[in-house]
Amino acid sequence: MSNDSFDARIFGHNLREMRKFRKIPISKLAQSIDVGERHISNLETGNSSPSVSTLVGLANTLKVSADDLLCGCIDYRASANTALMEVFNDLSDEDLDFIIEITKVIKKYIHLKEYNNRIKEESK
Repeated sequence: MSNDSFDARIFGHNLREMRKFRKIPISKLAQSIDVGERHISNLETGNSSPSVSTLVGLANTLKVSADDLLCGCIDYRASANTALMEVFNDLSDEDLDFIIEITKVIKKYIHLKEYNNRIKEESK
């Protein structure tokens, strides 16, 4: 297969991974782009190829580029950064600083929780 040909299996894998990452059920994704659930399932298994309008709808709904779905490895961090930028876009600098401080506290909590879980496992 040449580098410029469409691979429905890669597309399907990328679609399924991003849908799961976004925690969107097949039914909701199908409804959002006005196709049947069976069609989404066939796309995810590589048994169907998307039309251009379906591809655009999927990319918009999942907040990724069409390139990511078609051939790329999904960059979850870039996707999350884009989603965060959309959420934070209209906040003041003061509000952004506040959210950054809260996020640092949450991160410390997560690391502490992971550390405590490791200690519990090691002591068994």
